[in-house]
Amino acid sequence: MQNDLFAENLNSLFSLRAPELRFHDDEVHYGTIIDDNENAIHTFPILEYEERYLSQDDSESYTHISICTYGQLKEVARTKSSELFDSRFFTSRYGNKPFASFTKHSWKIFFKTIKVMLPEIEQKVIYRYSGWSKDLDKYLFGKLLVDANSALTIESTLVKADTLLSDKTESDVCKTVNDIFANLTSSKLIGYTLLMYLFLSHIKQRFITAHRLGPEFVLAIIGGTGSYKTSTSMATFNTYDTTVSSFEDSLASIRRIFQANKSGVTIVDDYKTSSKSLDAKLEKIVRLSGDVQTTGKYVVGNKVFDELVTGMSVITGERRPQLQQSSYSRILFADLENSPINLEVLTELQSSKAEINSFIVLFIQFILQNPRFDDEFIALFQQHRDQLMTDPNYKGMHGRYYSMYGWLAAMW
Repeated sequence: MQNDLFAENLNSLFSLRAPELRFHDDEVHYGTIIDDNENAIHTFPILEYEERYLSQDDSESYTHISICTYGQLKEVARTKSSELFDSRFFTSRYGNKPFASFTKHSWKIFFKTIKVMLPEIEQKVIYRYSGWSKDLDKYLFGKLLVDANSALTIESTLVKADTLLSDKTESDVCKTVNDIFANLTSSKLIGYTLLMYLFLSHIKQRFITAHRLGPEFVLAIIGGTGSYKTSTSMATFNTYDTTVSSFEDSLASIRRIFQANKSGVTIVDDYKTSSKSLDAKLEKIVRLSGDVQTTGKYVVGNKVFDELVTGMSVITGERRPQLQQSSYSRILFADLENSPINLEVLTELQSSKAEINSFIVLFIQFILQNPRFDDEFIALFQQHRDQLMTDPNYKGMHGRYYSMYGWLAAMW
């Protein structure tokens, strides 16, 4: 392996971390690693890069590695980083021949070389969740890592497409989004409610994590066939192309999507007819995302975590379901039969994905730039909720409706 730069770099690392080792490049063996006692190995590892998969609770890393044996580079293999120091991985992957002359001491030199190389290789971080990071000073939005002043591209297992941002000015982005939702249906209230619900979904995880308090309701968009309920939901709540579930999926599948979507909205599409089994599934979805005390099993590698579900959901359906009152009061209904969608504006909404994403990023950055945001927002929520509770015109409503109103009014 005639590569002076490789030899120089490796010997530089050895001098810092393993002075008993050195790399010798010669015409006979094409690269040999030798220790102080002149023990030599002619098969040595080449570390390419490391993939580190980050979840909310744990991380798992994989290393891409090849070997060089008597000057011949073997194919790159991918392995869990925990297996890098197990000789069985290498013999099963590359066969016994490259290691035929290896002794126990040879393997010691081989693994020592890996330890020296490992801190220096390129690390590729891949995220397995969306939403606020644990320390709440960054937000994973699609393929963007958003902080107070920037939005940097990242790798994510949740989305395949790039997350589009607009090149318009901030004021133009805000005007575009405002005009769309003001005119999306024949009722400005419904259009703005969709927008407010979208923004509430991006603060719920943050509030639950820090204050054990957050919106406890789901949005149900109701309309018959051809009412554009699914198209409207997708264009509003799925602008960075995450997975969408439907009532045909199993509850376990739907739950997995919720647990990856730590923040934002999960769409559960196409509730069609009322049946005991379907209503029972809908009721569990409502409880899952409509209660800040609901926990769900979350599996990372070989570990199982029991944690709060912090995302919000939008349910689309042709009719209102038949549920028990405690579940029904967790649902905010938007009826498109009485307030039909403006098709021309919906078309504009569908083509304004970049503007919606930019609007959300601006909102997240606004939160991060205002250290008192949480306290001020929660105070607003409590103020509006309490005002409605003491208003004689709204006496006797279910308690959850007061809270629902408080969150929406605070967001407005």
